[in-house]
Parts: sequence; structure tokens; C-alpha cells
Amino acid sequence: MPILKRYILIPILAFFLVGCSSISQLKENAHNKSKDQKALPLSEERVTFYLMGMDMNPNITEKDKTDFMKKLEEETNIHIEWKLIPEPSWTEQKNITIMSGNLPDAFFGIGCLTSEEIERYAADGTIIELDDLIAKHAPNIQKVLKTNELYNEITRSIDGHIYALAQFEDLGFDSHSVAIIKKKWLDKLGLKMPTTTEEFYYVLKAFKEQDPNGNGIQDEIPFSFLYMDGPINREVKREHFWIFGAFGVNDNPIHIYVRDDGEVMFTADKEQWKEAVKYLHTLYAEGLIDPEVFTQDRRLLTHKVRYNKNIGVYTDYRKKFSFIPAEEWNDYEVLPPLIGPYGDQSWDRALVGINVGSFAITKKCENPELLMKWINYTLEPENAVQMNYGMFQTDESKFSEKRYLIPSPEAEGKWTSNDDYKPADVDANDWLFSSPITTAFTIITQETYDQFIYNKPSHVTKEEDCRVYRPYLTKYPYNLPYKFTLQEIEELNKIQPKLLDYISTMQAKWIVYGNIEEEWDEYVAQLKKLEVDKYTAIYKNAFNRIKHLFDSQ
Repeated sequence: MPILKRYILIPILAFFLVGCSSISQLKENAHNKSKDQKALPLSEERVTFYLMGMDMNPNITEKDKTDFMKKLEEETNIHIEWKLIPEPSWTEQKNITIMSGNLPDAFFGIGCLTSEEIERYAADGTIIELDDLIAKHAPNIQKVLKTNELYNEITRSIDGHIYALAQFEDLGFDSHSVAIIKKKWLDKLGLKMPTTTEEFYYVLKAFKEQDPNGNGIQDEIPFSFLYMDGPINREVKREHFWIFGAFGVNDNPIHIYVRDDGEVMFTADKEQWKEAVKYLHTLYAEGLIDPEVFTQDRRLLTHKVRYNKNIGVYTDYRKKFSFIPAEEWNDYEVLPPLIGPYGDQSWDRALVGINVGSFAITKKCENPELLMKWINYTLEPENAVQMNYGMFQTDESKFSEKRYLIPSPEAEGKWTSNDDYKPADVDANDWLFSSPITTAFTIITQETYDQFIYNKPSHVTKEEDCRVYRPYLTKYPYNLPYKFTLQEIEELNKIQPKLLDYISTMQAKWIVYGNIEEEWDEYVAQLKKLEVDKYTAIYKNAFNRIKHLFDSQ
């Protein structure tokens, strides 16, 4: 079955108060299922489960003690003790935990286990098979498995069984990365939107030399991004990979690219890749790339864009509801894919809304049946949307306290984000959550979304951004859900870390110092020694196992 698409085209309207009758209806709809229907509480005695997960936004604290988690505990009599690890430390801390044998009852959260880890930990018994538990205790999961082929196949391991569930949000987005340019500077300098890599160079040069911020100081940073920050299986949102599409080779953290004809190729030994790196060196050598791209994190990049206001071009997940405040949205524009020196123009498609390894029960769990019942309850449609977007809130006096879902003024009986109520003196990164959100494992189908949510503003703006790139997208996503055998995983574990580290080191060196042409042959020879051919062959085999899922699109 094709991936479901939802293209939200209705513009965001200003919030206004709804009548008492609408609020009363929402309250009734949100609680219209009796305890008998849901067999609540799930346990007569209070039971505690220990869950370990990745905290993707550690700047906002106490997501494990949110209003909605308290509500779930009251309803189910299930208490959750959390161990939340910041994303940069997640892989290391997870490995330490597993090696020590001091396992949680479950791993819980978006992408907390990779596909390779699922296969390995299923084989050694660290995580348990979920098929029977789902069949007996999780009708909400069963429904999605039966109705969505992509979710069903991605969730299953290579032996056909389920050991970890995937997070699923049925979105119509096609790209993670968005290139954003400060149109205010273009207008001040009388420049048009760049369409080619050559024009992009001259625009960046003008940003650096012609004082577009008007302070009389050459403090503008023409182009900034994050340089391959974090684990290789992450969503690529703020990196520089989009530049490579203009040179005819679409790069990504694993340097494996599936061409539109289905050919699996390694990127980082191609002439096109070399030309892209040479171009980046030209930008860097002339001071057009932020020298801190190799060391900065998301928070520092945010600070430069939002507060220093001295970045001309940067990469992010979306333009609005992210780095820049609402009053400056019109100062920026989405930069379309650039045309390269040989006429290439493309953008990396992303598989959006499905993250493997987002819930897995370990062998240490003494009551997996009850834990699966709790998971199923969190996936009741009205609970899933609250876990993912914010707790329902009908008390107008609380609308500005934290992130909630509030009654939609445009669609009676539906909910929308309360973004317009954020206090002006509170930074978006510091506005508290009413639900786990960046920690939660959820399944949101299109049916569930349409039943409860009206035009979530961040979804609307992301769809607007994606429309710019849709005509240029690659056929296959860069973040394909590859399936590997245990033998292939063992071989990848030997090859991949050294290979990717070498490429990352050399690319950074060449961007800063140049000399890629002089050192290229030696570099390619070293890739051979690091078994790049075997590495590519493994990915070819893995792709062939899932190719049919995307050829039907």
C-alpha cells in the first residue's frame, strides 16, 4: 500500500476564543469512553515500570513529570520511572547499560534502538519478541500493522517477527532539511535569489563584504550549518549535505546513495563528491562559511540566528516555529535547490514520520503483558495525540502556561497548538511541555490526526517548505530502513566506524585547507583498504530486501 500523504494547504489563521458549547463538546469528546470500556485502571495495585529513553531536547526539563503523564498514572495506576539520556550521550549510555546487565523494563522513545541493534539484541535475548503480546493486548497496534504495509514491514525484523515498535506519524512531508536565506539582506543589497552554485557564491560574498546588517562592522556570517553532528542514524536536519545535490551526488551520513534507477552507490569516492568538497573549500577559504561549523551544536547555531542575527544562510528542519521569532519570519525565505556547474539540481527525499526502534521490552521486565496494555492505552487516539502534541486544555486562563492543545477556533470539536499564547518573554526552547512529546513513542495515523487536530501550525509551515523541494526530490529516501542479517551487522560494526571517521576527518580537512586534488588518489586507496567495496555490497543486499516498498510509490 502506498505511503499515505497529507498535504495541508489551508493557511494558519489567528486564534480566537470559542463558545462555551464548543468547549463543553470537546470536554465530552475527550472523556467519552467509560472506565468499563477501557477496563481502567489497568492494575488494581500501583505498578512501577522503568523506562529508558533518549531525550531529544534536554533544554526543556521534567518531561517525565508532565501533566499528561500524571493523568495517565491516575487513570491506569501505572507509574513510570524514567531514565532520560540527552541525545549526544545516548549511544554511549545505552551501550553501558546493556553491557552492565542493569536493564530497564523497556527502551522507550523515538529511534532509541537502531535496526542493527534490534537484530543483535533480539538474537541475544536482550529484548523480547512482541508478536503475541501485541495480538493479545494491543489492538491499537494491531490495527496499524494490518492497514499500513510500510509500517508493518519496517517494524518486522529480518526473521519476520516484531521485537521493537516503530514510532509513526502519518505526515505528508518529503524532506528533513530546508535551506533558509535571509531575504532581508538580499533586498537591502539589491540581489536576487541565487539559483546556481555560482550565484550562491556571489551572494555569500556580498553578505560578507557589503554590510547588509548595517552596523558598519564586518561581523556577518554568510553560511552556517552543523557538520555531521551526532549518530549516523539520526534525522539529517541542519547539515550541509544539500550542497552535494547540485554536483550530481546526493550525500548523507552513511555515504550510501540509491539513484533513481535503483543503483546503490557509495558517494565519497566519486568525482562529483570531490567537486562538491572543492566548492565548499572555496567558500571556507574566502570566509563565507562559519569557522565554527565543525564544533558548534544546535543551541549555538540557534543563538547566532535568533539573537546575534548575523547568519545569512543556514540549514534547519523548517523556517517557521524554529530558530527565528515570528516577527522575523518574513525576513527569511526558503532557498530552492541550486543548479550545479554541470546542470544538476536535486534534493534528498526523506522518510518522514517513521522511526524504527522506538519501543522494545527487555528480558528484565517481569510483567510484559501489563506494560503492553499500558502502551496500548497510550495509543488510544485521544491519548496518542496528547502524547505527541500536548495535553488537551480548555481552561483559557492556562493557555499561556505551557505547550497545550487548545480548542480550535476554526473547526468545532478539534484541537490546535497554543503557539500564539506563548509569553513574549519566554524563549520557545524554554517553554514547558504539558506532554512528553520529544521523549514519547506514539503512533498517529491520518485518521487519528484528522479526528482531533486542526492544522497544527508547525505542520502547515513544514508542508509549505516542502513544496519548494518536491519537484527536485530523489526517488528513494536517504534514510531508508535497511534490514541486515546478523552476519552483515558484524561486518558493518568492523568496517563502518573506521570508514566513516576517516571520511569525516578528510572532508573537514579539505574544506578548511584544500589539497583534495593532490591527496585524492591516496584517499581512494585508503578507502579500499578500509573495505569500502564490502561496505557498499552489504548496503546493496540490505536495500534489495526493502526495495519493493518504495518501487510501488
